[in-house]
Amino acid sequence: MEVLEEITRTIIELRFDRIRELCTKALGCGHQPMDIVEAMRKGMEEVGKKYKKGNSEEKLADTAVNDAVKGIEIEKLVPINTSNVPAKKLKQEIVKTAKALYEKGLITVLGGNISARIPKREEIWITPSRLCKSELREGDLVKIDLNGNILEGKQKPSVEKLMHIHIYKARPDAHAVIHAHNPLTLALITAGLPLEPATVEAEVLLGKPEVLPPLAPGSEELADAVEKAASEGAKLIILEKHGVVGIGRSLLEARAVVELAEDISKIILISHLLGNRNKSILSSKRR
Repeated sequence: MEVLEEITRTIIELRFDRIRELCTKALGCGHQPMDIVEAMRKGMEEVGKKYKKGNSEEKLADTAVNDAVKGIEIEKLVPINTSNVPAKKLKQEIVKTAKALYEKGLITVLGGNISARIPKREEIWITPSRLCKSELREGDLVKIDLNGNILEGKQKPSVEKLMHIHIYKARPDAHAVIHAHNPLTLALITAGLPLEPATVEAEVLLGKPEVLPPLAPGSEELADAVEKAASEGAKLIILEKHGVVGIGRSLLEARAVVELAEDISKIILISHLLGNRNKSILSSKRR
């Protein structure tokens, strides 16, 4: 039986001792973690149909799937690591990412900023201040070191450069930082609702988001607070009344964190509008 189908069947048959082993086997066969997560989701869906909500079998399946999800190495989720990207390609990816986020409504004409660490250097490329994000060109980017000195570029670096610098100093594994202005994520937090995993994908990629109180944009206080959250392992940091920060080992991962935060916020908000207070699809009883 094809390994993904076997994962689904194993969950349906409640043979939980084999889930982690099969997930490892699937990764070895070249399957992407999201394909594996989807196979587990299908199995859980069938378990939900077969057993009553809250039944001991469903709870056991829930626990087994969560253990397996945690066992999937996150670096295999996003195999493109910025540390391996040539400098020229890196600038292209930053511009491409800015346009994609603008089209999704996650950054505005002047709001939001993106940076990426230059391979094997204590230097980063960062988006400029006061330029339209949807019309950025590679020549608009600014190279700075981790002391904030401008090394290359004709524009002024983002006013949030200090926040980016503090993250890179705190997290040697970070190769990309995206600060976006997710409207639904901010709406969720403003409404007093926590951003909790509503899909298994979120459990794998987002981890536990950190929420910071309102702090002045570009300030030392904001940079220090974000640095503390980043140093404790946060990949998603939500800034009340301001925006979000996504941290990744690549631009792709940082972008995935920011985009997924908005998708999960939408799911939670719609769920509340429909009267459903559950945050996770894995078990209707989990909080």
